[in-house]
Amino acid sequence: MKFDIDKFDGTGDFRIWRIKVKALLSQQKILKAIEGSDKLHDSITVAQKDDMLEMALGTITLNLFDNILREVNDETSAFSVWKKLEGLYLTKSLTNKIYLKERLFGFKMDHSKGLGQNLDEFKKMIIELANARENEKLSDENKAIILLNSLPESFKDVKAAIKYGRTSLSLESSSLL
Repeated sequence: MKFDIDKFDGTGDFRIWRIKVKALLSQQKILKAIEGSDKLHDSITVAQKDDMLEMALGTITLNLFDNILREVNDETSAFSVWKKLEGLYLTKSLTNKIYLKERLFGFKMDHSKGLGQNLDEFKKMIIELANARENEKLSDENKAIILLNSLPESFKDVKAAIKYGRTSLSLESSSLL
């Protein structure tokens, strides 16, 4: 079977890309290779282990854009490439948290995209921020306010109706998600 996975370019959703690549490695029966050569079954030969490790490295490499390949260029195994990617793109640093918050709080709906695409982008940012901040999550009311603020000026009547016609606000009550 052939599976198409968008190559990771550093700007997309690393967590989703990671899930897809793990599924691909699992289909190829080489998923354990990203855990290190010592995690491979003892019952297989050294040549089989080498083939599995090489195939896993190739699979990961072929699903990365050149700019990301340059980031992991010095790594020589699927395990080390995987760990480096996780370190770079699953980081929970203050800088990453600030970046995620800036993106979320500055989010504006893109007129060229449909409502579904815009909402998917919004949900993705909420999830990324929740993952970066561990157990800290935005309240439903704050999510709804950010989403209302993201609506274009042409929705000013809808925004007013939602803001002034309610005693509480959540994503569910705003009927936007």
